[in-house]
Amino acid sequence: MYSFIDNIYKFNDIPKRKDYIFDRLKKIYNTSSGDEINKILDCIKIKFREQCERGASNHKTKIIYVPLKDVKRFKLKNKQDVIDYLENPKSVIMHEIMHIFQNIAKSFPHVQYLEQQFDGKYKINYEKYVNDSGEKQARLEQVLELLNWGFTKQEIIQFIYNRTHNDKKMWNEMIDSALNLKKDNNF
Repeated sequence: MYSFIDNIYKFNDIPKRKDYIFDRLKKIYNTSSGDEINKILDCIKIKFREQCERGASNHKTKIIYVPLKDVKRFKLKNKQDVIDYLENPKSVIMHEIMHIFQNIAKSFPHVQYLEQQFDGKYKINYEKYVNDSGEKQARLEQVLELLNWGFTKQEIIQFIYNRTHNDKKMWNEMIDSALNLKKDNNF
């Protein structure tokens, strides 16, 4: 269909995003040397695939999976559109990179959200997803990045809330936490 969706993208394709993520990971993992972080970032591949999740990642293979539905949602027509999308905080990159590093560092227990249904399809167990501590950190970093790009609280909520579960209250609280963190730590 579109040849650009078959491409494998890397963080060298999105240098501004890589720099932001590198700086955040250095702070989160409290390290003065970023050699290990850079080595991991340089190994990560970004691919499109058909999936029900907004994003997914595999820390063992170091792949971030972007949903094919984002091609239509963000009107991606070529490789440059994809690069622009991946540089933008509206992509799933920050959230998924946090999961890769969480799993490598074993900082949170791994929680499996996808549960196989009777028909063989998979469905996300929302209660497990929304209450997982690793997810909370990934969501917080995602919100911090959107705030740092100048998005307002209402814009973030409209962009990110789950329409099926109408979880605006959770995101509202998450954004308040991120705003407090920004204020207290000068992010």
